[in-house]
Amino acid sequence: ADTIMMGTPSLCLASLFVFGMAMMTMGETQKMVVHIPIVPANTQVATTAAPPAPLSLLVNYLSQPLGIDFVQPRFSWTLDHPDRNQAQTAYEITISLDPSFNDNITASWKASSPLPYALYPSATATPLRSDTSYYWRVRWTDASGSVSGWTSSSFGTALFKSSDWAATWIGGPGNLLRKTFQVSGTSSRARLFVSGLGYNEVYLNGRKLGNSFLEPGWTTYNKRVLYSTYDVTDQLIKGSNCLGVMLGHGWYSSTEAREPNGPLSLLLQLNIYENNNLLTPVQQVVSDGSWFIAPGPITYDHIYNGEIYDARKEMQDWASANYTQTSAWVSSSKVASPGGALVSQTMPTIQPSLVMLPESVANPQPGVWVFDFGQNFAGFCVLKVKGAAGVNITLKHAEVLQHSGNGMIYTDNLRSAKATDTYILKGDSNGETWHPRFTYHGFQYVQYTSSNNEAPTLATLSAWHIHSAIPQSGNLEFGASSSNILNMIQHNVIWGQRSNLMSVPTDCDQRDERKGWMGDAFLSAEEAIHNFAITPLYANFLNLMEDEQNNGGMADTIPWTFGTDPGDPAWGAAYPGITYWLYKYLGDASLLALHYDKLKMYVDYLTERDTSGGGLSKMYYNYGDWVPPPPTPMCNSHLTASFAYIASTMQVAEIAKALGNTTDYDHYSGLAS
Repeated sequence: ADTIMMGTPSLCLASLFVFGMAMMTMGETQKMVVHIPIVPANTQVATTAAPPAPLSLLVNYLSQPLGIDFVQPRFSWTLDHPDRNQAQTAYEITISLDPSFNDNITASWKASSPLPYALYPSATATPLRSDTSYYWRVRWTDASGSVSGWTSSSFGTALFKSSDWAATWIGGPGNLLRKTFQVSGTSSRARLFVSGLGYNEVYLNGRKLGNSFLEPGWTTYNKRVLYSTYDVTDQLIKGSNCLGVMLGHGWYSSTEAREPNGPLSLLLQLNIYENNNLLTPVQQVVSDGSWFIAPGPITYDHIYNGEIYDARKEMQDWASANYTQTSAWVSSSKVASPGGALVSQTMPTIQPSLVMLPESVANPQPGVWVFDFGQNFAGFCVLKVKGAAGVNITLKHAEVLQHSGNGMIYTDNLRSAKATDTYILKGDSNGETWHPRFTYHGFQYVQYTSSNNEAPTLATLSAWHIHSAIPQSGNLEFGASSSNILNMIQHNVIWGQRSNLMSVPTDCDQRDERKGWMGDAFLSAEEAIHNFAITPLYANFLNLMEDEQNNGGMADTIPWTFGTDPGDPAWGAAYPGITYWLYKYLGDASLLALHYDKLKMYVDYLTERDTSGGGLSKMYYNYGDWVPPPPTPMCNSHLTASFAYIASTMQVAEIAKALGNTTDYDHYSGLAS
């Protein structure tokens, strides 16, 4: 606990309190305990002939990623050794187009280093190619000079240059797009690159690709647009094939955007390869005017308000090649590009991690039923129902019940967010199963109503807990029975943090906000780094911060859709804070150099505001000591802003030191002093 709260104990305690209490539950703590054997210092352990081979091979923090679009990716591994007092002294890496590593070697190098990671030696090695499958292996030398065996893995590259894209942005009057195409031979490799804005689901021959939701991740679309990569080699068939894409509004085509960005839009490219040439595609299928578009059964979708789905408007097999009911479809048209650079999404996608089952269903008023899932979480319901065509099922989500005890849900805290999903039955005699696709809610309770007043059962609803698929990597557990409150706080922290990992770290998952508030990100970062393998999400978040930097200043929310720009110093502190803490706690210096110049710009901007505004005692602020829990009075807001400024300056000084820049270290450490 002392380590987690190092540096800003009162603010970190407040962060733990906010995240814990926001997701308060009486559910039982799920135990994840790591037992570390303690070996006395004088114990002698025999030296082995060779250390174990490396474990957990990652490229840019991901296991076997397909869409690396960085010409100098980061390779990392973990180590294990049965002996005491061991360490890595050197490593060797080979990268090849050949999985047997007998031919087509792209790079091979050795280095004396204690660090279990390395960057691709782009200055001396063969440059990586776009849309190519690579294989890599690593072995290491221990302190005794013994060399391990090899461990191998793979990665694929995305599209490095804009000229690699043959596709154009398309759209039109609808949210479903489809295209049929022929494949003449047997494909040996096929990669699909897609960005559908605001959100998209992609289907190939009637089957959804992947298990992700709310794709792609949220960005400032005129600066950066993320795209996803899929390996579809096994889904293609010889002969007729069909691609289908369903689009949702998300943050791009939404009233909640800072500026209305544009209509529902699709950019898609499928590269198909054959065995005799794995480097040049023999066929490309791209988004262009040959696609067709039509309105689908999703008649309304909104991040805050929910989704309306009219199952009567479904078009059976619309994403299959044998679909013939095409009279409602019209040709798509070219639409304007969002304007931002196309960047591969190299962070875990938003996925379901748990199936949540209701603990009870009550009937507090005639025609109203309330399901209790026993735990607050982010996600959506899965509805199983049977009834006549045209029956409306309405699901309204809430975190708590009315204080009066009448059993009805309480939604005042949601403010303008309706948090309501509506399903209109098609009348299938075999029953119907549905869940929303382009929205999510933060909830424990669901109010169920039906236009035919038919009572649901406990089996009518289940739910999926969705979030960025960041694995939990740490935990705290207190064994004494008197520590139950501590275990509950940790339990709430885990659920609260996980429910707010939605491609960016958000402030809440339920009301009309759900923004990447920098103040929340700053206060929760050390907790998140200790509890989750969060580096790839934070690496993306840091890039989004850089996109929004304005004359050195940093906005209050990232992407900026609310708050001030430039923002409060205690909010902008997330930029140097997260960058530094990733290095401090994980030993990873690879992100420091990428952001160093922009971090200095940020501190220099604050320094100019400080010297022109009257010094620390009059340091500017926008929010100050934001919402202290009653009855605690608000702290002097100049003081909290000054603290954040000094903390940011000290962190930039430490980053300069880590990069070996003694001149900058002396400057910024002196400035902090």
